[in-house]
Amino acid sequence: MKVSDLDEQKFDCLYGANRFPAWIVDTSTLRLRAVNEAVTAIFGFSRTELLQMDLPQLAPAGKAPALEASLRAVPDGRPPAGIWELRVRGGDIIEVELFAYPLVYGGDNAVLMLAFDVTERQALHRAIIEAGCREKERLAQELHDGLGQQLVAMAYLLSGLKKRLQLRAPEAVTEVAQLEQLAHRSIELCRGTARGILPLYRSGEHLESALRETVKLFDDTGGTEVRFEGPAGRLPSLDAQVNADLYRIAQEALSNALRHSQARTIVISLDVDGSRIRLEVSDDGHGIVGYRGGMAGLGLETMTFRANRIGARLTVSRRDTGGTVVRCEYPMISV
Repeated sequence: MKVSDLDEQKFDCLYGANRFPAWIVDTSTLRLRAVNEAVTAIFGFSRTELLQMDLPQLAPAGKAPALEASLRAVPDGRPPAGIWELRVRGGDIIEVELFAYPLVYGGDNAVLMLAFDVTERQALHRAIIEAGCREKERLAQELHDGLGQQLVAMAYLLSGLKKRLQLRAPEAVTEVAQLEQLAHRSIELCRGTARGILPLYRSGEHLESALRETVKLFDDTGGTEVRFEGPAGRLPSLDAQVNADLYRIAQEALSNALRHSQARTIVISLDVDGSRIRLEVSDDGHGIVGYRGGMAGLGLETMTFRANRIGARLTVSRRDTGGTVVRCEYPMISV
């Protein structure tokens, strides 16, 4: 839907001196039709150079198709609001939050786009996430290797004491046996807590087994069936960081679906598709509306950060039959 008509004179009057970058993109050619001074200042290209470009040319290699697809979806009411990487003169990459508004410019269908440089904000956001991940790793390791080992030693000592008391003080055996059982339950609780914080704390553990265990914990939660569909064959060995990030993406997507989708069924699937490992979390709930905006508060930035960190591609889309699909594709360097 076109919200208004705009021409070069109106654009210059409204946005020419605006300190935030603003440009007009033709939705059929994706060519830049108008830019303000802030665009030339931030991106380092002259106005003449910019007006000879289409917007996806400013995207880094590999990111242009996604930006192009989002721009072409604007007339359907799905603006590419969200954070995108764009290239400035010299090749440096900045992160820009884009807001798009469909309109008519010079008689042609177009999009007015406002941009905000959020490179520093995103760097701080990533630093916070990294710090949180490191603290979780430290805490999980301390639980498993510190408190967990102390409890194991306690259970071993109680077992030995129980055997000695059977001859010397049989009346105390029952109480010591209860203490031994309590120690074993505490060990399992400690390990379960450590696994919840850092489920793949040993590099030898597999993503598939961790996902199966997670599904067991959440199955039939509030009447929602949670199901896991594993690969036909054995997955290739993955780096510990890749294992951990793929697991956390699945965990976040599952948590979102349980809390917000009102789904009857949620399926976590893991498979090898050609040279890629594909992880999907799908539900049959009420779906999403423009995920870049609608899921901003649902952990999308954290999932995207984790995917980018391991070189994976994350997409969130509506299912044709209703519901949402979170898909993460990780390219395997070697199998």
